[in-house]
Amino acid sequence: MMNFKTLFSRALLALALVSGSVFAGPMYHVSVNTKSFSGDGGLELTFAGAGADLSTATLSNFGGAFGEVLDASGVTGGVDGTLTMSSAQSWLWQAVTFGGLFSFDIAFDGPSSGVDGTTFAVNLTQGQDYLLAGAAQIELLPGAQPVVTGSDIALVTPSADVPEPSTLLSVFTGMGLLGFTLRRRAR
Repeated sequence: MMNFKTLFSRALLALALVSGSVFAGPMYHVSVNTKSFSGDGGLELTFAGAGADLSTATLSNFGGAFGEVLDASGVTGGVDGTLTMSSAQSWLWQAVTFGGLFSFDIAFDGPSSGVDGTTFAVNLTQGQDYLLAGAAQIELLPGAQPVVTGSDIALVTPSADVPEPSTLLSVFTGMGLLGFTLRRRAR
């Protein structure tokens, strides 16, 4: 009976320590330098998946001369705070004033399963024409590391992982179980 209790408590401890970080998705910082362009234009953000389960992209910490929303679908929030996109074909076409730096942070969450995965892309437009399609692109493929593509004017860098609240809870639960196990063993 004692072996079962030991096995059970160790299994619970291992589960508590690893469960918090399993569902957190990758995080990136995207910078788009438009100093080589002038005038008014658009920054188009698209997030779509073909044959994939729904996942979300959460964008925050926007910087740059953003204007009004020109067109949007499947998007909640805005560049003045936090913006959320669904992989069920979302896009945001945001007016911008070229000549400076635009930046934001992006985090992905949810399943990245399915046949083809999901793709997030940043495009630059002027009027109805594309100045630069695919200035930056992040592909989330099932069972593989994300594929990140930048360009001469766009830089995509991994962000430092910020612990999720569930991760901290898991760590404290694991520490509590470890303390409980050690105390029981000392008796």
